[in-house]
Amino acid sequence: MYLYLELWSAREGWLSKTPEERRAFFEGVGAVTAEMGEKGAEMIAVARADDDTDRRADYEYMALWRMPDRETALEFERIIAGLGWYELFHQENMRGGDMPADECLEHMINR
Repeated sequence: MYLYLELWSAREGWLSKTPEERRAFFEGVGAVTAEMGEKGAEMIAVARADDDTDRRADYEYMALWRMPDRETALEFERIIAGLGWYELFHQENMRGGDMPADECLEHMINR
């Protein structure tokens, strides 16, 4: 299993769009979400970040995905970029295969 984390906030290009233009854009995003679901990807959760989070990252929204493998995550990245998402939103991503906590700690200790 592969995890994929998205953190994003709106850019001026998004803020300058009308609500109708924004809805139309998200129709395309919905099609991508459905397509990714057919490939085994699952959006676990999406949320608006709490303003009072300790050491809060400077993003307004987040989404966590479960991907079946790295290749699906890479395909997701290509598709989202092709939609023009990154021109409308400032975004940072993280992805990686899941591992047992003790294996992660060992990696941190031995790096």
